[in-house]
Amino acid sequence: MSRHEIGQGLVEYALILVLVAIVVIAIIALLGPSIGGVFCDAVFALRNLEDWGMHVDRYVSMNPGDEFVTFNAVYTEDDTASSCNEFVKVWDVGEPSHGDVALYREDNIFAFTYWPTNPNSETDDSFTFSWSHALHGSQVTEYTGLVIITVGEPDLTMSQSNILVSAMSNTHDEDPESELDDVQEDIFALLEAAEEQEENFQEGVDLAVEAVEEGLEVLIEFADDTANSLLSDSLSQLVQEVRDGDLDAVSDVITEIVTELADAPLEVWLDMMLKMAPRIIESCVVVSEGSVSADTIERAVQAVQDLDEDHPGRAEALQLLQFAVATIEERNNAAQDYTDFQSTLLEFFVAGFELAGEEDLAEQLAADSEVCGN
Repeated sequence: MSRHEIGQGLVEYALILVLVAIVVIAIIALLGPSIGGVFCDAVFALRNLEDWGMHVDRYVSMNPGDEFVTFNAVYTEDDTASSCNEFVKVWDVGEPSHGDVALYREDNIFAFTYWPTNPNSETDDSFTFSWSHALHGSQVTEYTGLVIITVGEPDLTMSQSNILVSAMSNTHDEDPESELDDVQEDIFALLEAAEEQEENFQEGVDLAVEAVEEGLEVLIEFADDTANSLLSDSLSQLVQEVRDGDLDAVSDVITEIVTELADAPLEVWLDMMLKMAPRIIESCVVVSEGSVSADTIERAVQAVQDLDEDHPGRAEALQLLQFAVATIEERNNAAQDYTDFQSTLLEFFVAGFELAGEEDLAEQLAADSEVCGN
């Protein structure tokens, strides 16, 4: 094979690299939004639906003589800092019989303030409200809740309160909090793995883009040395399109420069590969380290499945986890495809150095590339 033919083959693979890098960026754009909210929803379903029953009725007490009482609409006081708040909407607040109520929102937390008409009457009151809980911002579950306000100690013998008592007593026989804590621990372990997966995937793609940019800089230097201003301008534009992740624009620019690059000497392509290889290897390793293990996925799903079938949050949490797992597995598959491509590309680099007679460089690159093996 002539040196020109070797150079021509390297041109084609270099341009393919640019295209694939942009495709990977497109994948990240689709998978990039954090799925942490899904797990937040799952914990919400397990924790809060157990506390209040399926209708999430509120039981609020106020002291005799108090002029008002303020409380969260659908969260306990311990959950006011929860990132889940963004998935909740409250509306259609009913009118109390013996007072007034106002709904307000602050820092993504919906809350009520209730004023009794006569604070000294010690009269209990109630009102209804509607609220929805969005599952990862797409599916929406709507509820109708009832707020029961008692003056003094709450009366748990009221018929509406039986919803809460029934939900609490039928959930677990022995130690519900301990079992629920175990489930949440498994869910949070999966959440942490998913966040690491997302961060590693994005970092790996950023490194691949850096590799493309550094490789193109070598070609730009060649264009400048040969006073080919058209090629230099096109390559500089290509660098910008790679950074912007514009797949159509990248394809258009590559079509324009293929002919101009065909005459680049072999030494230019070898230099380009030397510049790109370290970033590609690092990118491959980073993406591989972010994969979520099957054991981590299985533990979280199995933990929810093992809850009592009567658990009020079980069905919703399982549905959310299944959605999250599908997203994680999609990322895992994309990461595997990505590293497979990077491994193949590095094998091509090794072959290129071997064909060019650079045996020492080929051997060193082959050794360095083992960390990115299939």
